[in-house]
Amino acid sequence: CLSQGGRLVCQPAQPTDEIWRRDLYNKPEMWAVLRPHADIMAAVENRLAALGGAGCFIACHVRRTDHGGACGVRSSDQSFYDFIDSQSRGAHHGNMAVFVATDNRETQQCFVEQYGTRVRGLTSIEHTESKLRHTTLFDAVVDIFTCVHACAFKGSNGSTFSDVITMLRQCKGLASGGDQHDLCHLKTTDFPARPGDHRF
Repeated sequence: CLSQGGRLVCQPAQPTDEIWRRDLYNKPEMWAVLRPHADIMAAVENRLAALGGAGCFIACHVRRTDHGGACGVRSSDQSFYDFIDSQSRGAHHGNMAVFVATDNRETQQCFVEQYGTRVRGLTSIEHTESKLRHTTLFDAVVDIFTCVHACAFKGSNGSTFSDVITMLRQCKGLASGGDQHDLCHLKTTDFPARPGDHRF
């Protein structure tokens, strides 16, 4: 479970430590039962409203501070720009809102400079020299469930945070053909499949 200040943030249905370790990627139904608390969902709904509604925006998870592409080469800013530009083609998509889930202020500023007012729903992040993530756990969970409702999503290479978003999108039937993210377990042997397990 995720907790902050002694308060439960999400409620997985009876997960055990063994399930979390062994079935993180093998059991898609585990992700389908995550139920955000009311305050989390209220924050997500506010984000979605700022972005024009569910399915009306492009989302990217741009992991930076404490992440160097553990399962491969780190995703560049340009790769995200290319993704957004490719999803923005067409008469109805040129001004589509962009949501950037990230853990540092500098990345936010780069995307605002690139796309201006199309970038919406951001949480203000204070500048810090720390190499750990610069946002709260509450904000991180809101970012996850906001990205789940995008029309298209691109994650950071080697990020399990992006993996969670991708798996939730798949479990909820919200994944699109335009999504760009390879699950980390497809590049490692850390999570071997067992006989009869379903893999994404």
